Amino acid sequence: DLRDVHNLLAFMKRTEREGKTDKECTKRLFKTSLDVASLEVVLVDTTHGTNKTYHNLFSILVDDDFGKGQNVQHSLGESKTKENLVFYLEELKDKNPATEDIRGVVTGKDFKDRDMLIDALPQAREMLCQFHVIDYLRTQVGSRCQRGSEAKKDICAVPQLVMKAESAKINSVQRGQVQITWIQQEGPVLLVFRSKLRGIEGNWVAYYCNN
Repeated sequence: DLRDVHNLLAFMKRTEREGKTDKECTKRLFKTSLDVASLEVVLVDTTHGTNKTYHNLFSILVDDDFGKGQNVQHSLGESKTKENLVFYLEELKDKNPATEDIRGVVTGKDFKDRDMLIDALPQAREMLCQFHVIDYLRTQVGSRCQRGSEAKKDICAVPQLVMKAESAKINSVQRGQVQITWIQQEGPVLLVFRSKLRGIEGNWVAYYCNN
């Protein structure tokens, strides 16, 4: 499975040798992981506040033909800007000719990254991390709904059913349930769902992603 590098960063911080900078530790630790034979799915993620200098670690991981997750590039940057992300992706493409074989790109809940990734990897299908989608909706429910904890749980449970739908028919039924439940419970959250996630179900619903 594709995995984040947060735990690995924490380990680096605990075992950092005196005199070694964060950049040197990162380069040493991942020196043998910068090349990959064949790429199928690539995960782009950024950590926050995991080193003493508070630099963002831009991580690019891939799931290869053999179903194994591999780290292929790590870059330390001062800020998460579009220019930096474009630069890191161009570096990946220059060092790894196999990037032409990438068929899927998985991103977190930051919808601003989508256009940039599509431009950099036009042959790949862009998908949203399902965990981040649910976490994003849960955050929106928590901040926008003036209801009790049990009602909020019910509201959050509905999009998870949509996400796990394994057929077009089930997806259609569950999507209708989203509208019924959220209109009854809390209208503003439905507006967020429609503006952010409606129309791009192919990027985060299991039925579409598997096809």
